[in-house]
Amino acid sequence: MRNGDARFQLFRRLPRLGLGAVIVPALVLSLPVTRPAFAQTVPPAPLPEPRFTFSPHAGMYMPVGKLVDRRDVDNNVIRVHRQVGAALIGARLGMPVHPLVSVEGTVGWTPSVSAVTDQSTTLDSEGGVLLSSVRARLRLSSLQKKAPNWFFYASPGVGLLHRYGSAIDETGGRTNLALTLGVAAELVPRKSRTCCRFEFEDFVSYPRPRDNATTKAARLHHELLISVGFSFAIGER
Repeated sequence: MRNGDARFQLFRRLPRLGLGAVIVPALVLSLPVTRPAFAQTVPPAPLPEPRFTFSPHAGMYMPVGKLVDRRDVDNNVIRVHRQVGAALIGARLGMPVHPLVSVEGTVGWTPSVSAVTDQSTTLDSEGGVLLSSVRARLRLSSLQKKAPNWFFYASPGVGLLHRYGSAIDETGGRTNLALTLGVAAELVPRKSRTCCRFEFEDFVSYPRPRDNATTKAARLHHELLISVGFSFAIGER
């Protein structure tokens, strides 16, 4: 009878505890168990492709090798002409035609003097070099795991070199066609349409001075350019 007495005593206490003592725990136990929802990371929308890119830059012009050999008929003295390394400024204008390909035109100028060396002395002749090119710019790869992003490019094309100055006037051969090849790296902050650009270029030409018995061309001539600048996106495609 003791168990029956205990149940009887419990039922006698329920009115004093109230219905809430029974209903609330029942409702809590009946609620479905839910797990906290973790926020899903949504990747940012890609920036629109620019209609054009404009890239001013500055750097160094570093010619390699002799420009021309020249023999003086009067005293049989051999004079060698070389371009001298100097600062460089320029700009590039690009037009994307594909997410991985763009067409780019470049122009640059350097106040490089021409060093004329004979058997005893070397004299610097004032002058300069204008460089221009049209090329295809191909994206090779990218590193986008962490901000900012790195992009890498190769740029083959054709160019035009125009050298001027008193030493060049003596031998002719002021303007030459060239083959060009450039490699570049771009540092692009996330959600930015402006980037920092590092580039190395090579203009390969074969100088053709005045065709006479006293002047002959040197071998292939390399004009190396190292530059850094900024690239700005213009418009949207």
